[in-house]
Amino acid sequence: MCCWPLLLLWGLLPRVAAGVSGRTYPHRTLLDSEGKYWLDWSQ
Repeated sequence: MCCWPLLLLWGLLPRVAAGVSGRTYPHRTLLDSEGKYWLDWSQ
């Protein structure tokens, strides 16, 4: 349960970066069943 804030941060970070820079990045953030962080570049 202590890991949820970290996972939430990893999920929000690209969106925050895109908002700050004024552009969007062509990827989505994904977490698999093991909690690994992935970038999905397909639209």
